[in-house]
Amino acid sequence: MTWWLLYDGKDVERNRTYIDRYFKACEKRGIELEFIIEDELTIEMNNSEVCFLKNKKVIRTPDAVINRTRNYYLAVQLEQLGLRVYNNSQVTLLGARKDLALAYVQRLGCEIMPTGTGSFVRSFPCVLKTVDGHGGTEVCLADDEEAYRKYVKSISGRTYISQSVASDTGKDLRVYVLGGKVIASMLRVSKNDFRSNFCLGGAAEIYHLTKEEEQTVQKIIRSLKIDFCGIDFIFHQGRMIFNEIEDVVGSRMLYILTDIDVVEMYVDYIRQKSADHLQD
Repeated sequence: MTWWLLYDGKDVERNRTYIDRYFKACEKRGIELEFIIEDELTIEMNNSEVCFLKNKKVIRTPDAVINRTRNYYLAVQLEQLGLRVYNNSQVTLLGARKDLALAYVQRLGCEIMPTGTGSFVRSFPCVLKTVDGHGGTEVCLADDEEAYRKYVKSISGRTYISQSVASDTGKDLRVYVLGGKVIASMLRVSKNDFRSNFCLGGAAEIYHLTKEEEQTVQKIIRSLKIDFCGIDFIFHQGRMIFNEIEDVVGSRMLYILTDIDVVEMYVDYIRQKSADHLQD
């Protein structure tokens, strides 16, 4: 059995330990894992066959693709060629575009903060975000028109959204979902920043969802075929409010604060799904 592990080149160095976990988990199970940086991969097609190349050398067609690139178009292309991609392209798209994820869950009936697209700003202060940023980067709390214009200039024409500010700033919740099931929830809190991302220095602790919060999470899970991702929420006036989907979700909090080995779990899940896919 051969799998691919796809990465964006700029994310490799800071994820070395995580990548090594995949190699060890796959080796234990007799799975050949091909590590591919996105720019190394090319695809050649003709009327009789499809050829995959890494650095211009032909490589084996995989039984499964673990896509950690955030590249929706690549995920779609691989799916159209008959490959099983984890996560699927719909989850990758919603993870890559905050505006589309907000529109998607709003239609499901989940609460979101009032959001404007384009140059629309309801009022100040507001939170400004590029639609394709991640890890808390390219997010700004703008108190006035001057701060807003400075932010727009700094992102150089990138697409962004503006949102009303939640009452509980510096606090959010990440719900980890694997195989369509919640495996853990982590509350992240920052005393120094309105962003609470763990990678930006926020503190984290295990969180237990209330019955109402669980129902909100399940609305999203039931509508998407999630392999492994994070669903992030913020808090406003005591209520959990949808924030974004993290397709290429980080797992440092799980390894530091729990005994969950999420890579081992994910590899076992993919192996079972791949076997089912090959039998269909």
